[in-house]
Amino acid sequence: MRLGTSFRTLLEADAAFAYLSDFASIEEWDPFIRRAERLDPGPPRVGSRYHLEGRFIGRSVALDYKIVELDARARRVKLIGSGGRFYTGWDEITVAPMTGGGSTIRYEADITLHGRTRLMVLLAPLGFLLGGRRALDGMGLRLDSMAGRAKHMGMLEAVAAGFDTHDLDAIMAHFSDDAVFETPRGPDPWGRRVVGREAVRAAFADRFAGIPDVRYQEDEHFVDLGADRGASEWTLRGTTIDGERLEVRGCDLWTFRDGKVVRKDSFWKIRTPPT
Repeated sequence: MRLGTSFRTLLEADAAFAYLSDFASIEEWDPFIRRAERLDPGPPRVGSRYHLEGRFIGRSVALDYKIVELDARARRVKLIGSGGRFYTGWDEITVAPMTGGGSTIRYEADITLHGRTRLMVLLAPLGFLLGGRRALDGMGLRLDSMAGRAKHMGMLEAVAAGFDTHDLDAIMAHFSDDAVFETPRGPDPWGRRVVGREAVRAAFADRFAGIPDVRYQEDEHFVDLGADRGASEWTLRGTTIDGERLEVRGCDLWTFRDGKVVRKDSFWKIRTPPT
């Protein structure tokens, strides 16, 4: 049985191929695979082996795959697979960049079923085909999710770079008109709440004016698109206009909407004199 389909994803071609060429990723997008393990160390290459465990037509199965072709320049990988006495075949994935961003995924497979499994598929071909469709839908959703995460990670990295260089325009390009900034210090449990894009910009300008040489470095970022949330960790260093030297670890908790920051909740460590 020969299967083939193409679909588009928001994820850039190189990132999509790097992900899909490691066939252990299948457990993250194929609902029928419960566990997938690469048996060889190092990056995927010709000869890399994979062991998969899952369910197929109501029964537990174990599958073994091996990469037989891998062309990084053409972004194409081909694997052969077997499952005991009931399955042999191959899978081939090709990724091509699209003009304007994103990529096209071409997935082909040749499946040969043996014995009782072949009979079950002949009796219920629709269920078999729908199962394959669910796996490809899962692949597309996973790739699009990775694209969204990469976009938001890039946004947080750009905001951090803007803070480090005091570039208000670069920072505010990523904030919504109704953005909220909750300061590390203030009279309320949440510090001080600043509402609206222009007010937030003014608060950031005050920060740069109050600590003229402030730097934000050693930053790390995390994104959870399922919750439209993110977090950043960084080290702030600088000297206030009153001469106080600062060096503290801090973090931001972010809330996103439609690819923009709608809330930045900031925290700093409180340093005390050594005892």
